[in-house]
Amino acid sequence: MYGDREIVREGGFDMENRTRLRKMRRRIENLRNKMVLAFVHNGADMNHPQVLRLSQLLDEQLNRYERCKLYEQSDYPPRKAV
Repeated sequence: MYGDREIVREGGFDMENRTRLRKMRRRIENLRNKMVLAFVHNGADMNHPQVLRLSQLLDEQLNRYERCKLYEQSDYPPRKAV
């Protein structure tokens, strides 16, 4: 047991983590698209506040995604025999 739930890994991947990664990739793509649209709609000004804010949000999501990927590749929590 890990916390209140049992973690079952299949082929070294936590199933819940894979779902989270998929959702994060969609969120990242959506933010990237919004940022590009904001860039175009604001006269290709990379310093426009809306473009900068979306860029910062995108950076945060990319950092979260990378941390999640590192967790997925680690052996924590330890794999449990099924």
